[in-house]
Amino acid sequence: MPGLTALMALSFMGLVCVGGVAVGIVFLVKAAQDAEQRRKNQNAAWAAHHGLHYAPEDPSLGVLTRRDPFTATRSLRFIDVYRGVHRGRHLVAYTAYERVRRDDTTHEWSAQVVAVDLPALRPYLEVKRGAAGRSRYENEAFNERFNVQSDNLRYAHDVIDARMMEFLLTDGRALVTRWRMEGRWLIAFWVGDPDKRAILPVADFLLEVRARIPEHVWSDR
Repeated sequence: MPGLTALMALSFMGLVCVGGVAVGIVFLVKAAQDAEQRRKNQNAAWAAHHGLHYAPEDPSLGVLTRRDPFTATRSLRFIDVYRGVHRGRHLVAYTAYERVRRDDTTHEWSAQVVAVDLPALRPYLEVKRGAAGRSRYENEAFNERFNVQSDNLRYAHDVIDARMMEFLLTDGRALVTRWRMEGRWLIAFWVGDPDKRAILPVADFLLEVRARIPEHVWSDR
């Protein structure tokens, strides 16, 4: 029965194809898992080299900053976490990551976050590149280059005094680093591809900002 033989041959070839596809999928999944594990191992080795500890993920970091763009409405994950002490201050760095599907399209968003601890809880204050907002200063050059946001204008002027303005105007890193004080952390971040090689240089910048915050800012008086 030639027809039956041909049908059986086709069925066999179909099973072979399906089996081949299944094996290929398993292979791709395994390759992706192996690549991810190598990436984590490389991150852990980098952290150890710099005296830090690495964790693939830490959901508790959502409390570190809740201001834009890290709003509560985002379904963020906090991955590739580095913790330790850098130049005598506590350091934490991580990637805020979101992957959502809308209208049959997958959207990804990420931001690298670097933070060093402050000696006391303090109100929100943020400095970023751009023309002055509500907080304006006598230094017009500063007003043209920096936008200072805070819920307390007097506090903003206490932090951004003449010494701080001079530093921000003369240090090139200040024009490319968005930073904020929030709670007990001094935080810098950028939206886009994370880069662990930038963590310590950004932390150095934050520590230099921290060193120029007037001591009376830490007082509760």
